[in-house]
Amino acid sequence: MANASNKANDLQYESSPYLLQHAYNPVDWKPFSKEILDKAKKERKLLFISIGYSACHWCHVMESECFEDQEIAEFLKGQFISIKVDREERPDVDQIYMDALQLMTGSGGWPLNVICLPDGRPFWGATYLPKDRFIASLHQLVSIYNDDVERVLEYAASLARGLKGMTEIVSEPNSTKVIDHSLATATYKEALDPTYGGFKGAPKFMMPNTLEYLLHYESLKPSAEIYELLKTSLFRMGYGGIFDQIEGGFSRYSVDDRWHIPHFEKMAYDNAQLLGLYAEAYQYFNEPFFKDIVAKTASFTLSHFIDPESGGCFTAYDADSLNTEGILEEGAYYVFTKDELQRQLKDDFEIFSLAFNVNDFGHWEKGNYIPIRTLTNSDIASKLSMDEREASERLEQAIQRLKEVRKSRIPPLRDHKILMSNTAMVAIGLSRAWRFALRDNQAVKRAAIKAINFVLDRISEDGSLLRNHTDKRASLDGVLEDYAFAIAALIEGYELCFNENYLTAAIQLKSYVIENFSSEEALFYFTSANKRELIRRSIETEDNVISASNSVMAVNFFKLYQLGFGEDLKNRAHAMLSQMMDRVNQYPKNHSNWLQLSLLLENPFEVTVITGEKAFEWSEQLDSTWISNRIIAASEKYSSLGLFKDRFSEKQTSIFVCVEGSCSLPITAPNNYNPINAQL
Repeated sequence: MANASNKANDLQYESSPYLLQHAYNPVDWKPFSKEILDKAKKERKLLFISIGYSACHWCHVMESECFEDQEIAEFLKGQFISIKVDREERPDVDQIYMDALQLMTGSGGWPLNVICLPDGRPFWGATYLPKDRFIASLHQLVSIYNDDVERVLEYAASLARGLKGMTEIVSEPNSTKVIDHSLATATYKEALDPTYGGFKGAPKFMMPNTLEYLLHYESLKPSAEIYELLKTSLFRMGYGGIFDQIEGGFSRYSVDDRWHIPHFEKMAYDNAQLLGLYAEAYQYFNEPFFKDIVAKTASFTLSHFIDPESGGCFTAYDADSLNTEGILEEGAYYVFTKDELQRQLKDDFEIFSLAFNVNDFGHWEKGNYIPIRTLTNSDIASKLSMDEREASERLEQAIQRLKEVRKSRIPPLRDHKILMSNTAMVAIGLSRAWRFALRDNQAVKRAAIKAINFVLDRISEDGSLLRNHTDKRASLDGVLEDYAFAIAALIEGYELCFNENYLTAAIQLKSYVIENFSSEEALFYFTSANKRELIRRSIETEDNVISASNSVMAVNFFKLYQLGFGEDLKNRAHAMLSQMMDRVNQYPKNHSNWLQLSLLLENPFEVTVITGEKAFEWSEQLDSTWISNRIIAASEKYSSLGLFKDRFSEKQTSIFVCVEGSCSLPITAPNNYNPINAQL
């Protein structure tokens, strides 16, 4: 944290809030850059690289205990060049050293601390360490390096070979030629919790792309067991403490196995993905509760994550906030004591207590409660002998009162960093929220379009992107994640409002990716060809909480092919999946978005083409229903896009249902339209 008694280090010139938090540490921090790495080589000094992010609780703890300590600072300055990295700003750096830490220790996490040779090759790593263990490790490592440098060099070289090997993805010559979805879904059925949903055990992450894949699969090949697992997961997540029952929005994960106790940080990328997932699930399951979750999450996103000036998206909110004694404490902003609830809610305490478990089930620690639901409003009304409408109104009244209570508290710090990939993900989430759940909320549509235009307006003439756009300062070359989600957002933008400029821009970005990120095989590197200071060019393939940039890129190729931009794009998507085939079949839980790509490639896919003066009106009618294997293209005037060739008439609005380039006869009334998945 800032300490004005210390002289500012070089982080003072950065825009990342996480780096700025360390600008007044006594440690002589440097930002990660080619110049600093060259300096280390020239001076033959070891590197101490520490990686974290603003919402990371243990990052703040280690800063307080170690990086604000004068003894540690002086030792680091004498023996190392110390580099601080924001993992969200530099995922390319984070990927390499997280892989190294996992190779060295078998586990990972943040803060991520590594000691490296002057050329950047690591030979030691750890996560959080208290002061005594940390400084002892530093002394020991310096001693080993000085006394037995050959041993250190040998270990670093071996580790570097292991890191390079992790990027080598080669399909076996006798590999299977299709994705085994029956095996994949069986794996998920075994892994998912039938009581509380999500994966069994704790901590519990929501994994939107896993649920998205299962929803996509269920929509094509209905399964009673998957149906119930999906529904249970979505209800329990929405009922849990991981969802902020007062203000909306999801926390990053829960520390228990029933979604009750969140790790209170809120991330833009989680809420972006869950917006789209719940909107699609609302359509599929026809559950009003899912629409309610979409509405509350969209409201939180618009009020807390969207920069009203630029339309870009902020990154995160901290887990810690100041308690009543002015001390930083995890969750202080979010929790309530029973006495406080009784005092504030008065006559509404009884119904709130029943709805949100102000009891042993909802208790966290130290007399604090985190609201968690187990009953529907209908159940509550029945137990209290009132009608459901009255129960709903009184609960909403109680929630509004607690919102007011929170206004008197000091909220968690916001990481106001604006990243290209986050903004693109939020644009996609808001667009799908409006399309499939919130048609009556034009503010959501406007915010989606503004976020998509944020992406569009920041594409350079040569098709390149910068990653960080904080405080009107654009910096750092974009990584594949930025390009993949930017293209996905532009495609989504076209589906939202049929602005063909979005597709033109998507094609421009696609060409830049192929030219600058291609590897020797079908998959793409995470960094562009002009990034030479890193010790490895990573290839990101595993779908984690965020889908892998390669799987997102492959889906983009498929959708652009369906929109008429060339069969070579479909061939690229096929080639990328083919290279991943063995891994996807062997580890389906780690490749949910690749599994979705397989469903797109293996099943009939509909392009619904609408032309004529009522094309946009009819498209809204058709698009209000989510269909997993369909894109709608619409134009009210002549268009040069190949999809509309010989199909436009000024006098007649028509619908053409197209599959693999073969289209139906024109349908001249929207009520006569029948999607292909209804015919399967």
